[in-house]
Order: sequence, then C-alpha cells, then structure tokens
Amino acid sequence: MILEAAARVLERKGLEGFNTNAVAEAAGVSIGSLYQYFPNKDSLTLALIQLFEQELHAAYLQAVEETEGASLEETFRALVKHQYRVHHRRPALHRLLEAEEDRLRPEEPADEDAVEETLLRRLHLHRKSPRAQRVEEIADIFTISRAMIDETLREGATEAAVVRRTMRALQGYL
Repeated sequence: MILEAAARVLERKGLEGFNTNAVAEAAGVSIGSLYQYFPNKDSLTLALIQLFEQELHAAYLQAVEETEGASLEETFRALVKHQYRVHHRRPALHRLLEAEEDRLRPEEPADEDAVEETLLRRLHLHRKSPRAQRVEEIADIFTISRAMIDETLREGATEAAVVRRTMRALQGYL
C-alpha cells in the first residue's frame, strides 16, 4: 500500500514532488506510520528500485526458461520482449528509478547470477571468447537493451519496433 502510493507520487509529481509527506497522504497513513517502515524518502526509493529489479529478474528468468535449447538470438529476443513488457507497464516510474539507482546504489546488485550464467553458456556455444570478455559482454547486453527500451518507449514505439531496433543494436554489438 505504501510502496504503491510512493510509485504513484513519483509518476505524477516526479522527483521534485516526491517526499514522505506526499506518500503518507497518498497512502492514507500518518507520517509516523510511514516512518516506522521507511525512515526517509531514499529508503522508499530503494524499496521501489528493489521491487522493479525483482520484476526484471523474474522476467529475465522466464525468458531464459522459455528459450531452453534455443539459439542465442532467440534467447536475446525473448529477453528484450520480457524486458520491454516490464518497462512498458510504468515507463516514467522505471526511468526515474533507474536514474535514482545510480545515485543511491552505484554498484550493481548481484541477483542476476542465474540469468548471467545461462547467457554466458549460450554465448560460449555461439562463439568462443575469453571468459572476462564474455562477462563484460553480458553486462553490456543488459545496458544496451535497457537504454534502447527506455528511448524507444519515450518515442512511443510499438513492442515490435522496440524489439526490432534493440535486436539490431545487440546484433551489431555482438
């Protein structure tokens, strides 16, 4: 309830209007009740980032499971589609959270290990390259696809256009 209210406040008012008082009012709780769970605005933001990252991670796992035995291109296409669908649900919120994540949590969370390992195995089957380079490539793939999805969503592109453009960027990179 509080986190959904925080998400709505961020979507409607942006970072400028996002504060604990606005969230408490939107959630219909007292500021004291809100502070029992979230001592400040940054803790609310971090909780929203964590929820968003969990949703993305679940989407990545689903894409990897759906493409068991598939080609690398089919795997990446599924990843892009699932990633797009997560971002498409609340694009303005997700853009704000990604920007705040850089400020609040500059290091990358390590919760994508299973997805990364699967992609590394599929990349290895696709072509041989030194392990260090492959790990870097996987990180770059996530970065490229997130950036492409954010930009194409801003433009109002359809899912098919987003997937086509993002896949073209990924194929060019690889």
